Amino acid sequence: MLLALELAEVGEDTRDLKCAVHLDPFVRLHRIDENRALEVSGVLAYLRQLQREEHVSILVVHHSRKAGAESSQAGLSLAGSSDFYAWGDAYIYLRRRKSNLEMIVEHRNAPRPEPVELILRVDGPPYLEVLPFVQRDGSLDPLKDRIVEILSRGPEPMTQEALRSELRVRLQKVVGALRELECEDRIVRLAGGWSLPSEGRNHSSES
Repeated sequence: MLLALELAEVGEDTRDLKCAVHLDPFVRLHRIDENRALEVSGVLAYLRQLQREEHVSILVVHHSRKAGAESSQAGLSLAGSSDFYAWGDAYIYLRRRKSNLEMIVEHRNAPRPEPVELILRVDGPPYLEVLPFVQRDGSLDPLKDRIVEILSRGPEPMTQEALRSELRVRLQKVVGALRELECEDRIVRLAGGWSLPSEGRNHSSES
């Protein structure tokens, strides 16, 4: 999913800035062929005219192709004409990574920051956690198996520091392995640290 923003130009006096117009999704706004640049450009030209005349910011939700591009080329994953990518001032890309979301932010006049990962936490009052995105590293698989084995030994959760002490590896590797295990739903994070899911612990005790 993509959020494309055409931002209103605001000077020192912000009294003329009225609001932001949220259009979700783009496909519901028209009956055109999104693969035809001429037809797409006509709709986008109208939205830009609306933005300039009414002093509003325009936010449009659009979808990506099923086979999207990598993070470094997120704009190439947009469905339909490339005119859409040329139209906006800022873009926010959301891409599912197992149970979490990867978020990529772009602005035409600023360097792009590193991608981040969005994780919905429900251990207590629900909240959204924003973490640096870590690409899956196959070399961590043996470490991940060791973490699962350690957590299966006892009923109490273990902190990140306790796991690192027992594993005797760099903290960065432990953090990466824990995040991958969490994305794979093999471990859960509780108030007291990391633990196996209840079903995983039951299975370990039976075996």
